[in-house]
Amino acid sequence: MSKIEWTDKTWNVVTGCTQISPACKNCYAKAMTKRLQGMAKKGVKGTEKYEKGWDKIEFHTDMLGHIFDKKKYPSGCKVFVNSMSDTFHEEVSYLVLKNLFFVMQSRSDVTFQILTKRPLRMWDFIISYPDMIRPNMMFGVTAENQKMADERIERLLRIKESAKTIFDMDITIFVSCEPLLESIDLSKYINELDWVIVGGERTNKKGRVMQFEWVERIYLQCRQSDTPFFFKQWGDGEAEAKAEIKGDDITLVEVIEAKKEFPKEMK
Repeated sequence: MSKIEWTDKTWNVVTGCTQISPACKNCYAKAMTKRLQGMAKKGVKGTEKYEKGWDKIEFHTDMLGHIFDKKKYPSGCKVFVNSMSDTFHEEVSYLVLKNLFFVMQSRSDVTFQILTKRPLRMWDFIISYPDMIRPNMMFGVTAENQKMADERIERLLRIKESAKTIFDMDITIFVSCEPLLESIDLSKYINELDWVIVGGERTNKKGRVMQFEWVERIYLQCRQSDTPFFFKQWGDGEAEAKAEIKGDDITLVEVIEAKKEFPKEMK
């Protein structure tokens, strides 16, 4: 099982990335790559693909076939694609993406979760190669603050609309507000979203604090729109975030923490 609660497995065909927004400041994948790179240099088996480090974006062809191991990736499981990179990074060529998506097509019994901070490139790929997309593929964006939410979700909605109107294809879209760095208003988008994930930052006990009011706002918008809501964690700032919570809000916190909802097709 994956340590990422909203998925079952990870599948890292691409490694390495570059930082492009505030969410990237304390990137867990960058820190983990550094540790794995050290292990790779010591010859630890299974870490070889991280030997060149975070700044080298690499496509590992040998990893494609791993998805056909049904013991590791059983039917019905959820698979987070490239948790150690960004699938739609500018250095990941369309040829690489076509190979990746072709293989995903071959496992129609698995739900692939593709999360990006580069929705413009995701949109361009989908428009260019609509035959690559299948209903078992979910497309999401990270939205850590209002600026990123407005930029990325608008593009995500256009992707969903284009897939429906141009290609008569329904795709599932989601937003990951992790790390949630400020209060975000999702009201303009919430009725079109299929899923919302919320989580605080966790990074060597120095993660930025996620305020209760920020979480509450998104949670209530999801409730009002009947949008599945998944609370991941408070992060390193949990104690500080909860210090001022009193009265009825304590009960609401418990309710929110227990919400681990998925889109209907993923239950």
